[in-house]
Amino acid sequence: MPMFDLESADKLKLRDCTTDAETMVKATGNIGILDAERCKAGSATTGIQAVKQTLLIKALNCCLSVTGQIVIGVSIFLIGSFLLVYLKL
Repeated sequence: MPMFDLESADKLKLRDCTTDAETMVKATGNIGILDAERCKAGSATTGIQAVKQTLLIKALNCCLSVTGQIVIGVSIFLIGSFLLVYLKL
């Protein structure tokens, strides 16, 4: 998705624009003068870096995931057992 989506413009000035989109301007219709200086488009120009997870966070996420799976499994087992006893199947 472009940073600017224009239909018509007589004069357009862009200065120091930076976007992570592949396209800076999507223009349709009658565009007169387009003047752009120091504009950058694309994901490499934003400077966003991936957040690195520490070993402690990875271990905590693993423990929470396993705990959640156990709770869901036990809950399904208990609900199934209750239904078998209640419905006398």
